Amino acid sequence: MKEQLRDLARGVITQIELNERLMVETPFDNRVPVEVTGALTREGKQILLRFLARAVEDQSCSRCLGDTKFLYEIPYEEVVEIEQIETFDLSEVLRQELQLAAPMRVLCDEDCQGLCPHCGINLNEATCDCETEQIDPRLSALKRLLDE
Repeated sequence: MKEQLRDLARGVITQIELNERLMVETPFDNRVPVEVTGALTREGKQILLRFLARAVEDQSCSRCLGDTKFLYEIPYEEVVEIEQIETFDLSEVLRQELQLAAPMRVLCDEDCQGLCPHCGINLNEATCDCETEQIDPRLSALKRLLDE
């Protein structure tokens, strides 16, 4: 691809089609294959970089700790000066975009019930008989007032 970038910068060609599969490190310290489709197009003294990156990463649900997959779909568009194109690193751009697209928490389902804080049972799969209402002992006097 470096040779194609040089040809694009010199004006020998006007467009490079991207259809790459790269291994990139994710924010969760995994290396995943990233499918990249798009194009680099020369427009005057600038190069327009436009692509869509897709990756699937195996994760654990933040609530129930079950196995789940997280899909990254990253549209990207940037204008690069011709002088900068020879130092362009697609894998570094992808790594940064994966960092930005990563969620704070990965959930197996929006309605995930999580784990019981007392017995640890997965509440998506079964129910438990644990007491759900706990009152701070400092506020127990107020609870007695509500009961009256």
